[in-house]
Amino acid sequence: MPAGLGFGISLVGDKDLIRKLDRLGKKGYRRTVAKAASKAMTPVAKLAKRLAPVGTGPTRGLLKKSIGKKSKWYRGTRVVIIGPRTTFKRVIVTRKGIRRVNPVNYAHLVELGHRAVTGGKVERLDGRSVKGPKTGRVVGHVAGQPFLRPALFQNKENIKRILHRELRAGLLREAKKK
Repeated sequence: MPAGLGFGISLVGDKDLIRKLDRLGKKGYRRTVAKAASKAMTPVAKLAKRLAPVGTGPTRGLLKKSIGKKSKWYRGTRVVIIGPRTTFKRVIVTRKGIRRVNPVNYAHLVELGHRAVTGGKVERLDGRSVKGPKTGRVVGHVAGQPFLRPALFQNKENIKRILHRELRAGLLREAKKK
Protein backbone atom coordinates (compact mmCIF):
# COMPACT_ATOMS: atom_id res chain seq x y z
CA MET A 1 0.00 0.00 0.00
CA PRO A 2 1.46 3.39 -0.93
CA ALA A 3 2.53 5.60 1.93
CA GLY A 4 -0.09 7.93 3.33
CA LEU A 5 -3.18 5.81 2.66
CA GLY A 6 -3.47 4.54 6.22
CA PHE A 7 -4.27 6.55 9.29
CA GLY A 8 -3.44 6.38 12.96
CA ILE A 9 -5.72 6.73 15.91
CA SER A 10 -4.58 8.50 19.03
CA LEU A 11 -6.55 8.52 22.24
CA VAL A 12 -6.96 12.19 23.07
CA GLY A 13 -9.12 13.57 25.81
CA ASP A 14 -10.04 10.35 27.57
CA LYS A 15 -7.37 10.72 30.25
CA ASP A 16 -9.00 8.11 32.46
CA LEU A 17 -8.77 5.45 29.71
CA ILE A 18 -5.15 6.38 28.89
CA ARG A 19 -4.15 6.21 32.57
CA LYS A 20 -5.77 2.78 32.97
CA LEU A 21 -4.05 1.47 29.84
CA ASP A 22 -0.70 2.60 31.25
CA ARG A 23 -1.34 0.66 34.48
CA LEU A 24 -2.08 -2.65 32.77
CA GLY A 25 1.51 -3.74 32.35
CA LYS A 26 3.06 -4.74 29.05
CA LYS A 27 1.31 -8.08 28.61
CA GLY A 28 -2.16 -6.82 29.51
CA TYR A 29 -1.72 -3.69 27.42
CA ARG A 30 -0.61 -5.66 24.36
CA ARG A 31 -3.47 -8.15 24.71
CA THR A 32 -6.10 -5.41 25.12
CA VAL A 33 -4.84 -3.24 22.26
CA ALA A 34 -4.38 -6.21 19.90
CA LYS A 35 -7.94 -7.42 20.38
CA ALA A 36 -9.44 -3.94 20.13
CA ALA A 37 -7.49 -3.01 16.98
CA SER A 38 -8.38 -6.24 15.24
CA LYS A 39 -12.10 -5.91 16.03
CA ALA A 40 -12.16 -2.24 15.02
CA MET A 41 -10.78 -3.02 11.56
CA THR A 42 -13.10 -5.95 10.81
CA PRO A 43 -15.78 -3.75 9.17
CA VAL A 44 -13.12 -2.27 6.87
CA ALA A 45 -12.01 -5.72 5.72
CA LYS A 46 -15.61 -6.81 5.10
CA LEU A 47 -16.44 -3.66 3.11
CA ALA A 48 -13.20 -3.90 1.09
CA LYS A 49 -14.14 -7.47 0.20
CA ARG A 50 -17.59 -6.31 -0.94
CA LEU A 51 -16.20 -3.37 -2.95
CA ALA A 52 -13.39 -5.33 -4.66
CA PRO A 53 -14.00 -5.72 -8.39
CA VAL A 54 -14.59 -9.28 -9.55
CA GLY A 55 -12.93 -9.04 -12.96
CA THR A 56 -13.28 -11.46 -15.85
CA GLY A 57 -11.58 -14.52 -17.24
CA PRO A 58 -9.79 -17.27 -15.35
CA THR A 59 -8.79 -14.99 -12.47
CA ARG A 60 -12.42 -13.94 -11.88
CA GLY A 61 -13.05 -13.22 -8.19
CA LEU A 62 -9.54 -14.07 -6.95
CA LEU A 63 -8.80 -10.53 -5.70
CA LYS A 64 -12.07 -10.46 -3.75
CA LYS A 65 -11.41 -13.89 -2.22
CA SER A 66 -7.86 -13.00 -1.26
CA ILE A 67 -8.68 -9.93 0.85
CA GLY A 68 -7.97 -10.52 4.51
CA LYS A 69 -6.85 -8.87 7.73
CA LYS A 70 -3.57 -9.33 9.58
CA SER A 71 -2.70 -7.73 12.89
CA LYS A 72 0.84 -7.45 14.27
CA TRP A 73 3.14 -5.36 16.45
CA TYR A 74 5.56 -3.11 14.60
CA ARG A 75 8.04 -1.01 16.58
CA GLY A 76 5.77 -0.84 19.62
CA THR A 77 2.63 0.01 17.64
CA ARG A 78 -0.24 -2.30 16.79
CA VAL A 79 -0.71 -2.38 13.02
CA VAL A 80 -3.67 -3.92 11.22
CA ILE A 81 -3.04 -4.69 7.56
CA ILE A 82 -5.98 -5.12 5.21
CA GLY A 83 -5.49 -6.26 1.65
CA PRO A 84 -4.80 -9.33 -0.44
CA ARG A 85 -3.15 -12.09 1.58
CA THR A 86 0.36 -13.02 0.49
CA THR A 87 -0.39 -16.70 1.09
CA PHE A 88 -3.34 -16.68 -1.33
CA LYS A 89 -1.73 -18.18 -4.43
CA ARG A 90 -3.65 -20.08 -7.08
CA VAL A 91 -2.74 -22.16 -10.11
CA ILE A 92 -4.91 -21.40 -13.13
CA VAL A 93 -5.18 -23.68 -16.14
CA THR A 94 -5.92 -21.88 -19.40
CA ARG A 95 -5.67 -22.75 -23.09
CA LYS A 96 -2.17 -21.26 -23.07
CA GLY A 97 -1.04 -23.46 -20.19
CA ILE A 98 -0.62 -23.35 -16.43
CA ARG A 99 -0.20 -19.98 -14.71
CA ARG A 100 0.46 -19.13 -11.07
CA VAL A 101 -1.60 -16.15 -9.89
CA ASN A 102 -1.20 -14.13 -6.70
CA PRO A 103 -3.56 -11.13 -6.28
CA VAL A 104 -0.88 -9.35 -4.18
CA ASN A 105 1.00 -8.79 -7.45
CA TYR A 106 -1.82 -6.82 -9.11
CA ALA A 107 -4.08 -5.43 -6.37
CA HIS A 108 -2.32 -2.04 -6.37
CA LEU A 109 -2.86 -1.75 -10.12
CA VAL A 110 -6.58 -2.38 -9.70
CA GLU A 111 -6.84 0.09 -6.80
CA LEU A 112 -4.84 2.94 -8.35
CA GLY A 113 -4.96 2.29 -12.12
CA HIS A 114 -2.03 1.90 -14.52
CA ARG A 115 -0.74 2.63 -18.00
CA ALA A 116 -1.66 0.22 -20.79
CA VAL A 117 1.53 -0.73 -22.64
CA THR A 118 2.02 -2.85 -25.73
CA GLY A 119 5.17 -4.26 -27.33
CA GLY A 120 7.54 -4.36 -24.34
CA LYS A 121 8.92 -2.00 -21.72
CA VAL A 122 8.59 1.80 -21.63
CA GLU A 123 10.36 4.59 -19.77
CA ARG A 124 9.29 4.87 -16.13
CA LEU A 125 7.37 7.95 -15.04
CA ASP A 126 9.59 8.48 -12.00
CA GLY A 127 12.78 8.71 -14.09
CA ARG A 128 14.41 5.54 -12.71
CA SER A 129 16.07 3.27 -15.24
CA VAL A 130 14.42 0.22 -16.75
CA LYS A 131 16.48 -2.90 -17.50
CA GLY A 132 16.50 -3.98 -21.12
CA PRO A 133 15.44 -2.26 -24.32
CA LYS A 134 12.50 0.15 -24.17
CA THR A 135 10.57 -1.08 -27.21
CA GLY A 136 7.07 -0.68 -25.79
CA ARG A 137 4.52 2.00 -26.43
CA VAL A 138 1.86 3.45 -24.12
CA VAL A 139 -1.54 2.92 -25.75
CA GLY A 140 -3.77 4.22 -22.98
CA HIS A 141 -4.55 4.30 -19.31
CA VAL A 142 -6.61 1.92 -17.22
CA ALA A 143 -8.59 3.77 -14.56
CA GLY A 144 -8.37 2.56 -10.99
CA GLN A 145 -11.23 0.78 -9.26
CA PRO A 146 -10.66 1.78 -5.62
CA PHE A 147 -11.87 -0.68 -3.01
CA LEU A 148 -9.45 -0.40 -0.07
CA ARG A 149 -9.40 3.38 0.39
CA PRO A 150 -13.20 3.81 0.21
CA ALA A 151 -13.63 0.96 2.71
CA LEU A 152 -11.23 2.67 5.12
CA PHE A 153 -12.62 6.19 4.78
CA GLN A 154 -16.28 5.10 4.97
CA ASN A 155 -15.57 3.36 8.28
CA LYS A 156 -13.39 5.99 9.99
CA GLU A 157 -15.96 6.97 12.64
CA ASN A 158 -17.05 3.36 13.08
CA ILE A 159 -13.42 2.34 13.72
CA LYS A 160 -13.03 4.97 16.44
CA ARG A 161 -16.30 3.95 18.10
CA ILE A 162 -15.46 0.22 18.08
CA LEU A 163 -11.90 0.84 19.24
CA HIS A 164 -13.08 2.94 22.18
CA ARG A 165 -15.72 0.35 23.15
CA GLU A 166 -13.30 -2.57 22.87
CA LEU A 167 -10.55 -0.81 24.83
CA ARG A 168 -13.00 -0.14 27.67
CA ALA A 169 -14.19 -3.77 27.62
CA GLY A 170 -10.58 -4.99 27.54
CA LEU A 171 -9.68 -2.83 30.51
CA LEU A 172 -12.53 -4.34 32.51
CA ARG A 173 -11.45 -7.86 31.52
CA GLU A 174 -7.84 -7.19 32.53
CA ALA A 175 -8.90 -5.55 35.79
CA LYS A 176 -10.88 -8.68 36.75
CA LYS A 177 -7.78 -10.84 36.18
CA LYS A 178 -5.74 -8.85 38.70
